[in-house]
Amino acid sequence: MIVADYLEVSIRCAPVDEDLVTSFITETLSQGLVTEVSDNEFKVKFYLPVVEESREKVEMLGVYLVSRGLTTSDGLTDMISIKPIDDIDWIKSFQQSFQPVVVDNVAVRSIWDKTHFPGKVEIVIEPKMAFGTGQHETTQLCMAQLIKDIKPGDKVLDLGCGSGILGILAAKIGAAECLGLDIDLAAIDNAKENVVHNNVQDVVKVQFGSMDRITQIAYYDVVVSNLIKDEIFNLYENFMRCLKPEGILILSGILTEQEEEFHGFLKLKNPHGCLVTRKTEWICCRVTKA
Repeated sequence: MIVADYLEVSIRCAPVDEDLVTSFITETLSQGLVTEVSDNEFKVKFYLPVVEESREKVEMLGVYLVSRGLTTSDGLTDMISIKPIDDIDWIKSFQQSFQPVVVDNVAVRSIWDKTHFPGKVEIVIEPKMAFGTGQHETTQLCMAQLIKDIKPGDKVLDLGCGSGILGILAAKIGAAECLGLDIDLAAIDNAKENVVHNNVQDVVKVQFGSMDRITQIAYYDVVVSNLIKDEIFNLYENFMRCLKPEGILILSGILTEQEEEFHGFLKLKNPHGCLVTRKTEWICCRVTKA
């Protein structure tokens, strides 16, 4: 008899509920996940070893989904599916899910993908448990804006750096200094690995922490942060404090349905200017410090 090594847990949900589902999984259940997106549905998969504790984790997931109103107790079987797989299937599924991403003149590929993109800036990512593989719309929006805004010699801060992809991009297109901060230790480890994979360790430094680590005033030319709306609101003044006059703040992680609220927030802060770009249900805001 062949015994499976892992359980593949799949959750189907609306794209608008993506952050709720993925955040709960990465914070509570599993450090690695795979996502699939279609026109009107989002699917996330994660893997658990076949042990007694894994059944408890699946039960925790069901309780969470019901408590957040994403389904009912009777609807859990339609939303969650579980199947046994072996270790090889897991690795193959995980690797195949990360297809190369091209944003303007930049191409992002996984470390095991040997595809090359002549004439483009290439970023190599080892996808692990950290957010920021280039697959998500908010990452792509931030990348596109950085490509437009980074100038040679710029000093850049990436708060919530995840895999380190945005800091690596900034370094490869001319930034002289980039600091990536995150409060997820797994993300810090992954970002440091990716910095080395891309040979930008002389420019990009990654540290554990948040804005409380930043003591410089009017120091950075560009600050980029891909967080949820409430965290952006809480940290906005800290972002502005460390930016130079005419410095650029790039923000994503904001849903299109939150855009009006976000503009209302910005009016109270009176920035010099604000540019909004969109991709599916997400927006990116480029704010210029007065």
